[in-house]
Amino acid sequence: MKKLLPVFASTSTLLAILGIILFVMPGYSVSATVLGNTSVTNYSIYNLIFGCDLTDNTVSVGLLIAFILTIIAILVGIVVSYLFFMKKKKNSTLPSLLALGQIVAVLASAILIFCLLPLTGLSTGSVDYSILKGSASLGSGVILSGIILILSGLFMIPAALKPILKK
Repeated sequence: MKKLLPVFASTSTLLAILGIILFVMPGYSVSATVLGNTSVTNYSIYNLIFGCDLTDNTVSVGLLIAFILTIIAILVGIVVSYLFFMKKKKNSTLPSLLALGQIVAVLASAILIFCLLPLTGLSTGSVDYSILKGSASLGSGVILSGIILILSGLFMIPAALKPILKK
């Protein structure tokens, strides 16, 4: 199991990178139909983080924190992977502590991404009037990013448990 720790750490880092790349996928979709003409507008998570016409061009602080935590988790994951690949003979707990920090950061980021609607003040639902029909829904980017970030945290658990695996 100890020989696989660099692989787990690297996989976790790659999943965190994939999670932040998936922020470009639709996070929120608005569909409107007026007199039979349908218009669908998709907003990525990046749009919702840094402001768009839906959020009155204001930055969503909670989603910005999720973005920053994901960047920190990626950087810490790179350091942990490097430390495990170096295979120093010292009994250092630094990689395990960093791995634990990466787990906390990436899981907090995933939770904040799943809380996109309350953090931005948006809602989902539909409206149906005689000539106007509309609906708003959560996009696939939120679900995929959140799941990928949780998987990233799960892959780093063996690295955080390295001192226990030593015995």
